[in-house]
Amino acid sequence: MFKTPWLSILIALIVRIIYWIQVSDQAWFQSPGTDPEFYLRWANAILTGHGNDFIPFPRGPLYAYILSGIQAVFGTWWIYPRLLNLLADLITTWLIFKLATRLGDRTTGLIASLLFAFSGAAVYFTGEVLMTSLATVLATSLLYSLLKVWEHPSFLFASLSGVFLALITLLRPNFILLIPLSLGILALSLYKAKTSNLKSSKVLLVHSLIILAIFSPVLIANWNSSGKLIPVASQGGVNFYIGNARGASGWASELPGAGAAWSEVDARRIASKHAGRSLNDPEASNQFWKMGLEEISADPVSWVKLLAKKSLLFLNSREIGNNRPLLLPVKSSTMIKLLMYNSMGALFPICLIGLMYSWKRPEIRIMSLYLMLFSFSILIFFTNTRYRIPILPVVLIIAAIGISHVVKSDRRNIFKWKFLSIFTFGCVIAMPNWSGSTFHQPAQAHYVHANALMRQGRTGEALKQFYLADNSDSDFPELHLNTGVALLANGDSLAALAAFQREVDSNPHSFKAFNNIGVVYEFQGKLRSAHDNYHEAVKINNLHSDGIHNLARIYLKMGDNFLNNGSLDSATVKYDLFSELLPSDPRSFHRLALVAIYKENWHEAKMLLEENLQLNPGHNQSRMLLSQLEMRRNHNLP
Repeated sequence: MFKTPWLSILIALIVRIIYWIQVSDQAWFQSPGTDPEFYLRWANAILTGHGNDFIPFPRGPLYAYILSGIQAVFGTWWIYPRLLNLLADLITTWLIFKLATRLGDRTTGLIASLLFAFSGAAVYFTGEVLMTSLATVLATSLLYSLLKVWEHPSFLFASLSGVFLALITLLRPNFILLIPLSLGILALSLYKAKTSNLKSSKVLLVHSLIILAIFSPVLIANWNSSGKLIPVASQGGVNFYIGNARGASGWASELPGAGAAWSEVDARRIASKHAGRSLNDPEASNQFWKMGLEEISADPVSWVKLLAKKSLLFLNSREIGNNRPLLLPVKSSTMIKLLMYNSMGALFPICLIGLMYSWKRPEIRIMSLYLMLFSFSILIFFTNTRYRIPILPVVLIIAAIGISHVVKSDRRNIFKWKFLSIFTFGCVIAMPNWSGSTFHQPAQAHYVHANALMRQGRTGEALKQFYLADNSDSDFPELHLNTGVALLANGDSLAALAAFQREVDSNPHSFKAFNNIGVVYEFQGKLRSAHDNYHEAVKINNLHSDGIHNLARIYLKMGDNFLNNGSLDSATVKYDLFSELLPSDPRSFHRLALVAIYKENWHEAKMLLEENLQLNPGHNQSRMLLSQLEMRRNHNLP
């Protein structure tokens, strides 16, 4: 009856479009922040010729380059990356049908593909500007090609499995741990097929060379930039530390010492403090690997408990958000609220039934090994819905096999102790909230919504959301910082100053808060107070361009005040400090030339102006001043 997957594909398409329509008016959907914002910024850097700013690659680079390609061809409208996600999900639906049909029958294929079509998490991630849907289709394609290799080893599927494995690793670097699995399956399939040693060697070599060829540009770029061998991304160390530090939640990306709103600057600062010297990003990553291992060895019993907690979170029926709280889509879409109950964890008990019925089949064992290796690659870091989604198709297929067996078998078999015991065990593992964690974070939801409204210029609405977040959790990271920004945009500088000060009180390392306090004081004309706060911001983060430019501007204003008051030596000191911060800015030479003129040192003034024009030929003020000096000399004016 169900010979093709078109019914499932059509339903998957309709469900996802309905969800997009339901949330399309939401600011957080129209203007995604956090990780989507990071990838969009990276893509824009690639398009504007500044892609090297992100090398060595902090994360898997493939998605940023895909986004840059989409923007170059189609533009920046939010629909385009989501259409790519939609296409990826439809292909995944087709692959799930094909795999489940091969392992069972067409009914099994229909069940598995419909489970994916109605998966709340899968539907949600088609609406995110993230790699999740792409990673899922590539993971399923990899599984499909590996099972094809097992069935009939050939150069074609050995090549395809290598391509899929390399590409998904460039999206999600944890997949690098599956390379031994793919090589092992390929070697066993060749041995099973009694392939000659020469041909087996060639097939394995082709598979390996394809992976290496796709990896090589990334390896070379990372090596040229850092002088270190970084397989894919340089941020693995900090994620390892986050996931294994004592007191870790097991699911939230909270860096000890910086909180949930940590940045690369915070990571370098913390790693450098532990190392006792200043570190760059790759060095900081290595330091975090070391720190994570030290945390584990310091209290191995607690770490085992944490690992057990992460395992329970990975298998739990609840979907866990990360940087983007799932409370936002659930509140905006009644449909997604219902579909979230169709989760990987909810299907775990029936997945165990499928394993019980079909364990003897080698394909099921391959899928189980695939699932275990993938799970391990997640659990050594931390887990949430986004990270476990690529394994969802495997769970759905095995669960569909279990459902098919239950439906077709004698109903009396359902009450046999073996069936009941394994099903009950699955329910005990997946249904209770063993970790005790609260995954729905209302403060985070209001905060993320407010930031999206700010990006759209809807400041009044954003302030309402910030205040709601404050009522839920007044200690939420960077809440007071962004509230102050909204208040400043609304013209309430006094309330903004109080908000920034609250942020500093809760996070003394918030260079953004110090910088913004400086902005308020500068607006009020209190240059000394502005200087002190800008200086503190730059002291915390000497790469913060806003803080550097703001501090330099204060030095320029102070120098001008001294110059106007006749304090020429003090003016020179401030202009020199300005020049140290912004050495290529033409105003430093121009101001120092003015000081020389006030001192009647005409020769020095002329030299400074000429040097400035050599470096900055377009600086017309210096050209006019030099012309005036030349006229003075030609007319022998005093």
